[in-house]
Amino acid sequence: MSYKTKSGFSAIIIPLLILTGIVVFTVLFNLSVIDIRYQELDSSLYKVAYQQDLNKSLSMLSKVSILKRRLETGSESAEEYALESKIMAVIGSDLLKESADKPSKWSYMRPVARVGMNGIRLLMGKGISSDDEKSKQDNKELEVAYFYERNRRYDKSLEMYKAILKAKKHSADMVAVIELHKGFCEAMSGDFTTARKTFEDVIAQNPDSETATVAWRLLDFMNTMDDERAAMSETGETSLEYGKKLYLLMEYRKAISVLADFATKSKNVTELAEAVFLKGRSHEELGDPAMAIDAYREVISKYGNSTFAQEANRRIYILGEFYERDKDITNIALQRLKEYKDESFFDELNTYSEIVEESKVTDEARLKQREEVRKAISGNGDVLDVIDRLDLSGEKAVAESVKAEESRMAKAEDIRKTEDAKAKIIEADKLDVNEHPMRKPSYLGREIKRRAVVLQNIYNGMLKRGEDFGGTIKLQFYIERDGTVTRTQIDPTSSLTNQQFKDKVTEQVQNWQFPAIEDGYGAQKVTYPITFQKTE
Repeated sequence: MSYKTKSGFSAIIIPLLILTGIVVFTVLFNLSVIDIRYQELDSSLYKVAYQQDLNKSLSMLSKVSILKRRLETGSESAEEYALESKIMAVIGSDLLKESADKPSKWSYMRPVARVGMNGIRLLMGKGISSDDEKSKQDNKELEVAYFYERNRRYDKSLEMYKAILKAKKHSADMVAVIELHKGFCEAMSGDFTTARKTFEDVIAQNPDSETATVAWRLLDFMNTMDDERAAMSETGETSLEYGKKLYLLMEYRKAISVLADFATKSKNVTELAEAVFLKGRSHEELGDPAMAIDAYREVISKYGNSTFAQEANRRIYILGEFYERDKDITNIALQRLKEYKDESFFDELNTYSEIVEESKVTDEARLKQREEVRKAISGNGDVLDVIDRLDLSGEKAVAESVKAEESRMAKAEDIRKTEDAKAKIIEADKLDVNEHPMRKPSYLGREIKRRAVVLQNIYNGMLKRGEDFGGTIKLQFYIERDGTVTRTQIDPTSSLTNQQFKDKVTEQVQNWQFPAIEDGYGAQKVTYPITFQKTE
């Protein structure tokens, strides 16, 4: 080959190789840029997923459902202990969570692509874009707060929720979710007045949201408890009966005091065993496992032949296995397993322990069960019945690195304390209808439930005529200053689909009349869920 031919060949090949390299790099770069955009989208979806995390709502609603059932029956049974353990297994697992993120095959190019993108952004006079690690860190703070809430450390979870809200890092929707959990912890701690105000604020500021639906249900529960407390104050009961009633009505600190006083006076062994056991349960509900276990061990050592000794041993096992995750506590109960002939009960609970350790449930089954739970939470369904039907077949427990996060949160709180508090803006010239006593959710909830009896009668009448339907409707309407109802409609996302019945409901609600209020207030918007279902 002549020199001239080689020179011509090189002139073609070298530019071609350079062009090929540019094309390959451009393709890889663009794929990485797309991957980064997906990564940023995933971060946004993560925030939304946290807001709609069913575990969080399920934890609160299942807790109040257990308390309500306990109040109705006046006692607790082995079946309820097993259901409580199953609930803890579910909310401590991945069963109801979204699928975990999978790494992309282009992830190795992300650093190069991000450097290139940021270089272009700087040339255009824009700021540098970085991974949303700060957002993920903020959400980790919430996970730790929820960890404390789930394990009944309400004082610690309240401290963290207040610090997170004070930092003002989250969107309005996310703030509503955090406020909801704060209100729940306030109620469980016995601060019912503050909790009621928190729930009412959530409903007033987010009337059409799923968060408000959960707040309505928690507020209904508090109204029930308030009614029972009012009735209790008019009765004269013995110290043990009074202490037990206080325990059932969540007045745990008062219950401890009354039961401790009773234990110093009574000579009846059975009553003493029950008093000490209930004192332990009250400590447990207040998030004080050490005091609870001391009380349970006292029942076992002093009143070993009573039924409450067996109950105390069961509670020690549940505390160690599902709340504290402490094998030393669990082993205390297992040592007396044969003595109380309680093998079948422990075997059932052990299946839930294994659920926490490993998750093998298929995505299809998990999503189906997730949807069932979501419907129960969105409507007025019984979440305990839904949980009882769940097929768990091995879920994975959520492991949290709490110590490291506590240290980081303590430093962050010190920084926050140095910041100046922002002044609240008060619109002095405008009356807030949400603050009027006759427009607050706690008042309206009772009024609506009283009027909804007519709607239930219409529904029952249609069933008797051969109709077969049910579900939840979300009523939306405005209460004007004079108490008349306007702009009545049913949210199209309602699960009840019978149009004839919905028309009748709309017609009835439009004619409702609420108490009038003073001049200067505007109309109050209400979104209220009602469930209609056949009774067997």
